[in-house]
Amino acid sequence: MVAKAIEKTTRKEELTTLRVMVVKSVLSKKDLDTMEHSPSYAMKLLEVDQITQELRTSGWSEQSEAFVGYIEVKHEESQLDLLCSGRNGVFVS
Repeated sequence: MVAKAIEKTTRKEELTTLRVMVVKSVLSKKDLDTMEHSPSYAMKLLEVDQITQELRTSGWSEQSEAFVGYIEVKHEESQLDLLCSGRNGVFVS
């Protein structure tokens, strides 16, 4: 199963926003290049796309040592995403 975009019918009240930080020094050259062109690749690195049914990423910025962005997931799936924190240099809070 791969996560799909959150449906437009999902109410904002049903979602939780989590902050994502991807540490550049942990990434391989290939993953770093992919992150620069497609920041949502962080979800693949986190391996959360295999356990979360729907998500949306936004607000990505590149800083000197990390990429920072946000994901929105349904409340009931947010704890699963937090448990994945730390995988492949991707941290969720």
